Amino acid sequence: MQKLIINNFPLNGIRLIEASAGTGKTFTIAALYLRLLLESELNVSSILVVTFTEAATGELRDRIRARIHDALLWLEGREDETDLHELLQPLKGDSEVMERLRDALTCMDEAAIFTIHGFCQRTLTESAFESGVLFDAEFITDESLLRQQAARDFWRNHFAAAPSEQANWLFKQWKSPDALLKDVSVLVDDPHAIQEPRVERETIEKLEQQRSATFDELSDLWRANQKEVTDLLHSSKALGRAEKTYRKDKLEITLSSLSDVVAAGVDPYLLPEGFELLTTDKLQSSLKPASVKKGETAPSHKVFNKAQQLHNISEKLNLYRRVLLLVEAADSIRSSIDQHKSQQRVLFFNDLLNKLDQALQGEGREKLIKRIRKRYPLAMIDEFQDTDPVQYRIFSTIYKECPDCGLFMIGDPKQAIYSFRGADIFTYMQARRDTEADAGHFTLGVNWRSHSNLVGMINRLFGRAASPFIYDRDIAFQKVKPAAVEGTADKKALTIDGAEVEPMVAWYVPLTEENKHGQTITKRWAGVHVADGCATEIAQLLNLGGEKRALLGENPLRARDIAILVRNRFEADDIRQALARVE
Repeated sequence: MQKLIINNFPLNGIRLIEASAGTGKTFTIAALYLRLLLESELNVSSILVVTFTEAATGELRDRIRARIHDALLWLEGREDETDLHELLQPLKGDSEVMERLRDALTCMDEAAIFTIHGFCQRTLTESAFESGVLFDAEFITDESLLRQQAARDFWRNHFAAAPSEQANWLFKQWKSPDALLKDVSVLVDDPHAIQEPRVERETIEKLEQQRSATFDELSDLWRANQKEVTDLLHSSKALGRAEKTYRKDKLEITLSSLSDVVAAGVDPYLLPEGFELLTTDKLQSSLKPASVKKGETAPSHKVFNKAQQLHNISEKLNLYRRVLLLVEAADSIRSSIDQHKSQQRVLFFNDLLNKLDQALQGEGREKLIKRIRKRYPLAMIDEFQDTDPVQYRIFSTIYKECPDCGLFMIGDPKQAIYSFRGADIFTYMQARRDTEADAGHFTLGVNWRSHSNLVGMINRLFGRAASPFIYDRDIAFQKVKPAAVEGTADKKALTIDGAEVEPMVAWYVPLTEENKHGQTITKRWAGVHVADGCATEIAQLLNLGGEKRALLGENPLRARDIAILVRNRFEADDIRQALARVE
């Protein structure tokens, strides 16, 4: 992967720019935008810049406007310094270039800087005939009520009339229509989502036949060997007898339940309660540690082998039933929502994406693609790590196989790992593979935001791991350099009594009387104690700041200088409560 140099960056083709936090992503976008104005015939209405929030579009517009303004001042001789000297020096005094920049500033309100949904809406509206979207469709910002109603309709139609055993299975999967809707939302949003495993109704029918035959075989074995198997299970000294293993009362329930279903003579929709106790896997995993050390073995019998076979088929069947039901639910919910919105002549945000995606794959795709390419010959996608499969499919369809066009995707793959804003790490990986490794991959190599000691620590920490982000083929750790210029974070280091604080510190939960005797540290116990430790440390730092002993640069440390990152709102509540206790 090559380092990105503004002056040498190719202004066409599909390029992926990996930019870690603090490496100047927005600066780079604004600088490339300026180059396009200076070196091509493009204007602000034909350079497409896409990001993911309205706030981000406003910030990008302001930063780009400021970059154009600063360049114009330097070219006019009204500014003495510029950080793009190499780019601007050959153009100094060029009246045509300066006029082009003045026009750009005048027209910045018309610049094609949109959210992803804003771009889709504008494109669908401008290409209504090619896309098939209604001219007078109303856009709505919330379709949650439509989704809930559609999910309840599906639930009522499929669950209410189900036989009791099937209904019991369904309720074990989802407790309510809202729970089903939560699991199926991804499929509702993206009709092209990949289904794994791929399941057809015929596959389930074959598995049901296989399971029925296996159940019959187990029934015959059980009738002939019930007493022998029962004695084996009760008399074994190697098996654990805890609540979750082979405690006598639990074992009696399992054996009795199996006898009941065998007597009924029909393969049940659900296996009897505790059936896994009869499988070879469960028997083996339930051996007492002392028995394992002595070399004692689990009870064995052909009934246990057949029970394991039936259990395996049932697990696969249950998975396939679940997958197929999710697909059917998604199709039904999507169809119901689409029907309602069609009748009401409304569109939701995700409809904008899906409608444009469908149009780009439909019969009039060539005409639509040419129209968009002519309107926006070049596109820059900011925060590309937040892109999902539908969004990526839209832009790759438009700009692939067009050497005169340009698609620049700028983002930090490490953020995609954590699914910020619905990001899909596999979409990023696919985009990376779709671009040429040598000519298409670039990185920003200098961190302008963080203290040089912290940058060095991060490099050492992640550099020690062979695959720090698991998918090392697609997401390698790229070391960055600290910025060695005036005004960097080094000038505002955190110091206590004049000494710089270590850039990274790891805390360990100490042993206490509650857990030092080998008792397990529970997640809840650790969460509360970590929150208390965090709050205590913050209180100490702020007290030192109040005494002007803890400084950021030359200024006392204040509460607004401190950020706390947590995984969820429950951890945030722990921190708030802990902070309240130390006030």
